[in-house]
Amino acid sequence: MQDETPESDIEALVKANKWRQGDLLPAEAQDAIATLVGPSFTDQHLGIVVTHSCDLDRPDSAFTVEIVVASITGKKLNGSVAHSRSRKKLQIEVLFDDAKQAIEIRASDRYELPLEMFAQFAPDRTRILADDLQREILVEWLVARYARPGFPNAFEQRLGSDKKKVEALKVAAERLHLIPRIYVGLTPWEEIKEDQSYLVEIFFVMNQEDFKGVEKRKEALAAISGFLQVLRQFPGIIVEQDENDTLRSDDDFTLYETRKLRRWQRFDFISFKEPEHIRENND
Repeated sequence: MQDETPESDIEALVKANKWRQGDLLPAEAQDAIATLVGPSFTDQHLGIVVTHSCDLDRPDSAFTVEIVVASITGKKLNGSVAHSRSRKKLQIEVLFDDAKQAIEIRASDRYELPLEMFAQFAPDRTRILADDLQREILVEWLVARYARPGFPNAFEQRLGSDKKKVEALKVAAERLHLIPRIYVGLTPWEEIKEDQSYLVEIFFVMNQEDFKGVEKRKEALAAISGFLQVLRQFPGIIVEQDENDTLRSDDDFTLYETRKLRRWQRFDFISFKEPEHIRENND
């Protein structure tokens, strides 16, 4: 490790190494990783970065990078623990010099490594996730494992207190056809008395390709504005955000944010208009 390296140099080196979510630490980093996570980390294990790419693009000197440790199975992909079928384990595929191999991850095997590690080492280019789908499966599985519990009953009761407003909110949600995911955070995240209010933090997440289109962003923001206008009418619900601060692309929505928020699936079936999306959401 290069502890004597100035902080500004560490940040520059991390940027130069071009780390991205889903990258694997190289084999030469094994001893350094084992020093931090324990001697059980051997040459039969891999360290996979799960910190979001945008955080790695703009590293802070005090920043730590989150990884998951995976073990090489030496066998074919096990369908019972692939595709997020198991809550405790996940198997995905990695390319080892262009040959696919299955690896297994346990939900508990998550660690934070110092930023210096990612200044010292560049991503492994001989061992990579087999495709983008493997990264998406991994991130969604991790999010599901560590998501907050369901919304408080008191929050749900506020949203069901007026049938006319509920219907108006559904109508407004139908215009969110460019928004496949909605995430919500509450303050406080607990049951409160009837005369108290929830401060709601809400994010509407677009697909990156749609987000790049100016007209589609404008359409999405107009729909979000209408939705928030109705949501603010419910007693005991406070939303202070401007609609411009609520819209994100899925590339800019970080794993950290998904861990502190809760996906609001109440309107997913409305937002997804295509049949394949409806089937996917109901699986």
